[in-house]
Amino acid sequence: MNLSDLDVINLTPDATAQDSESNHGFMSLDKSANSDHLDSSKIGSFKYTTTGINRLIIPHSVDLKERERRLALREKEIAEKARELQQRFGYTIPGLIPGDSESLNGDNHQKGYRDGNPNPTRRTSDAANWPHPTWCPWIRHHIEEDIELHFQPLVRLTYVCWKLVVLGFVINIITIITAAFHANYYGSPQAASNALFSAVVCGGAAIPLSFVMWYMNLYRLCGQYSSTRWISFVLSFGLHGMVSVVMVLGMPWYPCAGVFFAVINIGTGHHLEAIMALLNTIVWINVVVLSTVIIRRARCTFSTMGQSMEEAQHDIRRDVRRGFGNALRSVVMGDEL
Repeated sequence: MNLSDLDVINLTPDATAQDSESNHGFMSLDKSANSDHLDSSKIGSFKYTTTGINRLIIPHSVDLKERERRLALREKEIAEKARELQQRFGYTIPGLIPGDSESLNGDNHQKGYRDGNPNPTRRTSDAANWPHPTWCPWIRHHIEEDIELHFQPLVRLTYVCWKLVVLGFVINIITIITAAFHANYYGSPQAASNALFSAVVCGGAAIPLSFVMWYMNLYRLCGQYSSTRWISFVLSFGLHGMVSVVMVLGMPWYPCAGVFFAVINIGTGHHLEAIMALLNTIVWINVVVLSTVIIRRARCTFSTMGQSMEEAQHDIRRDVRRGFGNALRSVVMGDEL
């Protein structure tokens, strides 16, 4: 390779910032060097020395315009992928979409960014939108905007499980009504009324409590980890699991249309009630299966986060004692709580 085929860029280095005795595989070129033959493996490398002027040698074959064109194409591909992520999941990666002037600076809460969130979301509004944004907006519930991307499958699965719980309790109430007044399953009007009343009360209480106690606890847990929320979720979800098993079995002394309830109605020839009970049993079997999957995934996800169970229980007991002490002190001192 001839020196005439190369562009030479002269550099004036800071001699005190580099070790003049270290080569690091670079080639040293002195100002007086005028060799016509250079080692092609050293092209593009240089070394700082304490004497002379160093040269950075760039071959003519390196087309800077071509490299700029390739970089522009690559940036375009990345921007298209960012748009696809935004359209599919509602996630926006600032700086990757041309024309997107928003960044992580400013009011992070209003833009929907949370501290420590590797996948920031953009929240359209903090207003309540569930169960319906118009006629009964009670709480905010927006999985795409509130939950990080890697937590969304778990939250969606838990939401499906809660919907199945609602469906199961509704089918159970309808089945108990049918058995009480159509098949005379309970034998007397008083027993039928008691069973119906118990089924309605249990369903009416379990549906909102399950939503608040275990679903919303997991929802908020995925947004921000808390040992108290984790313990509350585990305890309430364990109670939900026991209720689901009872609903599947359909014990005669409980107002639930499960396996035993279906068998008894098949034996007595009440086929409509038996079919409804079997349908209810299938729903609750799915609830039990989904609940098992959810608790295992949740344990794998949150078992290594935050405090241990013993430390969290200690913190809860400490907070309870502190709150009780403050309340007692306020009563003794005559202050308002």
